[in-house]
Amino acid sequence: MFRMRFTWLRSAGILSAIAFGVVSSAQAVLADDHLPIIDIVPIATWAGAANAQGTPTNPLVSGTTWLTGTATLPLVKHLTFSFDRLQGDLIGNTLVPGGTFNDIIDDYRLDYSDHPFTFEVSLANRHRVCCPGSADPFGAPSTEWHTGNFGITYATPSLGKGLGNSFLVLNVTGHTANHDPGSVEAASQGGLDISCPVINTSTTPATCANYSAKREFGTSQAATLVVPVDGAHGFVTTATYVFGDLDYFEDAPYPWFYKIWVFAAEKHFNPYFSLKATESNLWQAPQGTPFPTSASEVIHEASWTLSADFHIDFNKLVH
Repeated sequence: MFRMRFTWLRSAGILSAIAFGVVSSAQAVLADDHLPIIDIVPIATWAGAANAQGTPTNPLVSGTTWLTGTATLPLVKHLTFSFDRLQGDLIGNTLVPGGTFNDIIDDYRLDYSDHPFTFEVSLANRHRVCCPGSADPFGAPSTEWHTGNFGITYATPSLGKGLGNSFLVLNVTGHTANHDPGSVEAASQGGLDISCPVINTSTTPATCANYSAKREFGTSQAATLVVPVDGAHGFVTTATYVFGDLDYFEDAPYPWFYKIWVFAAEKHFNPYFSLKATESNLWQAPQGTPFPTSASEVIHEASWTLSADFHIDFNKLVH
């Protein structure tokens, strides 16, 4: 079973884009803008997964496309409210026996940016719609995770011309999660994969009486190296490493542990349009006491994405 909860992927791009999110959001609010800023992001994903022995466990996702994006509203100086609609890459390819699910994360967040720091508070809901192997109603969302996040991000000064004027973006995020899933039948079919302690048999299909009784906590850490290869022409590369607790299940005593590498190259053609190519590698494993990972149950997923960003800043259009 490949199981995934990934609200940390929250920007218009993916993991490596956090550097640009920190800088651009800070610039927007420091300018005292008050009109919405919208990023429309189509993304295409190619991906596959394997177990610890390298045996493929799931079919590939070949060029599947989604339309994602972010809407940001500057509130007061330094403070913005954003809504993220996230799919694709390591979110959209939740691969399970019997089918490939279309997972969606809706993230509602507040960012306070005062360079070099950004503080983020968000509430995220991941839900799954349609697709083979799931007992969830076709096309209807089933709310599966409700997650609260608090993150702190720090962008270092330039590391100097000798290192290509690159800089680091460091992040630590705390997570708390509970569940509000659909039917027990969906769980048994892989739609949720959560054991229910109390089943309500008076409904059809049977439902779980107390999924939300259990709440789990965890943290994730990340470091991104940003290399402005050709800053004058908007060409930037990034490398990100993430590790920590990123999956929460009612049938697991501890959150699942992740290690993730992400490499990206992005070209900004003008203030309104950019393209990005990304390669991501993810390893996940269950934790025990005191938190070692189980090598025999590690799942590895690799994904490659192409995405575009249509950036609409109404503050600049009006001015």
